[in-house]
Amino acid sequence: MSDMNSLKEIYKLEYDTSDFGSSLIAWYNKCIDKRIDQLTAGDVARMLRQNILREAALQRTAEIFLGDPFQGEMEDGGILALLLLYFDEIPLNNSKEEWFDAIKAAEKKMAEFDWILEESRESFQRNLYELKRQISKIGKE
Repeated sequence: MSDMNSLKEIYKLEYDTSDFGSSLIAWYNKCIDKRIDQLTAGDVARMLRQNILREAALQRTAEIFLGDPFQGEMEDGGILALLLLYFDEIPLNNSKEEWFDAIKAAEKKMAEFDWILEESRESFQRNLYELKRQISKIGKE
């Protein structure tokens, strides 16, 4: 499996031709033309909600967080909330050190981030603390 292959090629998928008027089907048909690294926070959120290509969505959720923990579909930091929601299923291919480095960078950047709502900042902070706790537990059980 090459990183240059689309989801359609990787999973040997076909376009859904059942109802071209459906926004979900239109999105799906566009989505399967993407490579995993092209999936957005919105794509992975929708994939997980619809239970579509979960393996790819879970892999990409971790990648997006590690690249920019402030990404989100509905609000800043939404990718972190997804990461926690599906934590037990996320492939943690990176070392604990890489995860902790990303968390530290997010904590530092959080103070300077232009939050639209104070509640979003507070939620992000709680979620970041919970992620740190979850990562700390890896390998201890």
